[in-house]
Amino acid sequence: MKKEQKHETDYIKKYQDEGFTSNFLFEDGVLLDSETKYAYQPNEIFIVAHHRYEGMSDPD
Repeated sequence: MKKEQKHETDYIKKYQDEGFTSNFLFEDGVLLDSETKYAYQPNEIFIVAHHRYEGMSDPD
């Protein structure tokens, strides 16, 4: 059975191994490549996957 990734760092490693090596940040409403400072326009951005992370729940 394939090991499921449980943490953000597991997914970061998985996608880096697949060739996704750039890091991004939002600044002034623009998505920037943190190394090149290239500002991406909305029509240049494609979401290829998303993952949801939840912390421990304590209803008390």
